[in-house]
Amino acid sequence: MRRLWFLLFVWLMLLCLAAPAQATTYVVGWGRNFQGQIGAGYKSNWQPFTPASTLKGHAVKQIAVGGEFSALLTPKGEMWVWGGDGYGELGNSKRMEGSLKPIRVPLKEPASQIALGGAQALALLDNGEVEHWGAQGCTPEGCPLVINPPEIVPGLEGIVEVVAKGGTLGARTASGHVYLWGENHTGEVCDGHAGKVSNQDVPAPELVPDLEGVKQVAIGAIDSIGGTTLFLMDDGTVMSCGGNAQGELGDGSTENAFAPVSVAGLEHVAEVSAGYHVMMARVDETAYVWGGDDVGQLGLGTAPEGCGEGTCSRYPLPLTSLHSVSQVSAGWLFADAVSNGRVFDWGWDYLGRLGVGEEELGQTERVPRKGAGAAFLTTPEPVEGTSEVQRVEAGYYGSLAIEKGKYPKPRIELKAGKESLTLSWRSEDTTEPWQVNYRVGVKPKRGEQLPKWTLAANLEPSARTYTITGLTPGVRYGVQLKSKALRSTLTVFGDPLS
Repeated sequence: MRRLWFLLFVWLMLLCLAAPAQATTYVVGWGRNFQGQIGAGYKSNWQPFTPASTLKGHAVKQIAVGGEFSALLTPKGEMWVWGGDGYGELGNSKRMEGSLKPIRVPLKEPASQIALGGAQALALLDNGEVEHWGAQGCTPEGCPLVINPPEIVPGLEGIVEVVAKGGTLGARTASGHVYLWGENHTGEVCDGHAGKVSNQDVPAPELVPDLEGVKQVAIGAIDSIGGTTLFLMDDGTVMSCGGNAQGELGDGSTENAFAPVSVAGLEHVAEVSAGYHVMMARVDETAYVWGGDDVGQLGLGTAPEGCGEGTCSRYPLPLTSLHSVSQVSAGWLFADAVSNGRVFDWGWDYLGRLGVGEEELGQTERVPRKGAGAAFLTTPEPVEGTSEVQRVEAGYYGSLAIEKGKYPKPRIELKAGKESLTLSWRSEDTTEPWQVNYRVGVKPKRGEQLPKWTLAANLEPSARTYTITGLTPGVRYGVQLKSKALRSTLTVFGDPLS
């Protein structure tokens, strides 16, 4: 009998050794977090590198970053969204004050890919159709037209890629044709041809004229302002159209183009990414950049030329200071790139978009200053905490990344007890005291305001937890943590138990 148990033990050990290790991934984020769009479970104006702890338990296939909301796609085709909901971005049939936790979007079928604009979303379904929701242009009665819950976009079939940025949306077919629609302030919908000039919004998908053989589309735009669209072609070259005030078209000019033009000097391109006033391409393991450089968003250190009152590059230039680049992603006046598993970023650090400042909740910033609050980096710097990043997505106010490993403990937690809420947080040693405030956090009716914050306690620097008692069960409360040790006030929400 002992021999039987011994053989069984040896068999189990060999089975464990032969089984492949299960790689675990989790989502991290950094930047402005005023609607909780990082997914950490609280609101803050500035947030350093932080695990998106509310997503724990969700397998990750793709992440997407919008204006004030974010999204995740699972391998099973489920789409989860969180953050702001001012225009129905969460797609849950009713406008909410937003959600700090992920909400599942009620799609008609599983999705294979997702895309987020400033206040709108697209989901590419497995059957090749596309659903959309959120702010979708204007009607004669006013702006914006809000679609919520999701609806099928008419006229789109056989789609293999969806894209969105700002108020402009796009879809690519398996045959390499592209549909664009939405805002078109600077020609980013690319509907000009035969001398036609168009900067009128396009309410429904329109096929880009005289364009085929496209294998990737990237839109770089800001709501109500405009932007530029890039097309990666089957032969490895790149074409562009739209805004060009700072050389974003990459053709040597500074005039807008309402039909696609060729980006100069790029061949064998593996991917493209379009931000606002910054365009990117990757050739093998080298990143190329072009467009505006007023806040260092090209990452070249020194701007190569002037464009009007600003600085820019009207042609793609290699980012020689960064090596072994595996992915690029352009945001709003900043950019990200993955190199040897780490994220590097540069450009405008407004409210911590670059994530290069702090190791824990509050430490010292180390980005140079230019003017009041206008921090920026002119060359790539690593984002502290990133080590085995599989993908990064730059958005309006910050970035999300998929990191290999297991979720670490949350930095701040709020647990419900009987008529109470207990706040706990992690931080390195500090000499600064802490302040905890609270108030009823339910969104008020139109014309009403939330009550003022009530002081719960002033705490010693060594404190890392506090319990607020005497609360009403079932009522949503906001709890605020303040300290000079923090670069931003943190706000979490919870419901006391009865």
